[in-house]
Amino acid sequence: MSLESLRLPLGSTSRLLSLVALLWLSACAVATRDVATAAASVDVTTVPYVTPSMTMPTARHTPPDNSSQAKQMIAVLDYADRVRIMPSSELSAEVARLTLLTAPLEQLKLSLALVQLRQLPALIRAQDTVAAVLGNNTEAAQALHPLARLLAARYTEQRRTEDQFELQQQQVRDLQRRLDQTTERLEALVAIERSLGNRTPPVQIKPRSNQLQP
Repeated sequence: MSLESLRLPLGSTSRLLSLVALLWLSACAVATRDVATAAASVDVTTVPYVTPSMTMPTARHTPPDNSSQAKQMIAVLDYADRVRIMPSSELSAEVARLTLLTAPLEQLKLSLALVQLRQLPALIRAQDTVAAVLGNNTEAAQALHPLARLLAARYTEQRRTEDQFELQQQQVRDLQRRLDQTTERLEALVAIERSLGNRTPPVQIKPRSNQLQP
């Protein structure tokens, strides 16, 4: 092919140069747009630095729920008011029923029922029952420890009163026994005196005179 055939008309050459310039400007615009898009994507995806205090909130201490503990204490107090007016026959049956149960709540109820028997051995057993609840470290027992300590103090005071009353009763019984013994001795002396007073005096016999009359 000769060089002559490759030659373009003047008008065609101008149009070609314009087309090349247009393509070059378009390429620059596309490149500029791609750079801006990349920069924008970098700005969007960049994770800002956040202090640990903002991303890791401090744990808050939540106070324990005392609703269950309050319900148990109310149940014990209601039972104490109910067992106070319970007849003796029902009270004995209630003690027998609660003896078979080992839950701390039922043991406190058992102590209240035992106290209503109004007997010193029953009171001692009630103290031992409350002591068992205080010695129990389970969660259910610890919820009742404040009430158990209150009952233990009450039973201790009642035990002291019962001991003083029993001592006074023993002193009264001893005094009554001494009085009975003294009364028996006095009655014996009175009987002896009466027996001596009722005896007839002995008959006195006058001796005969042996002298002769003149």
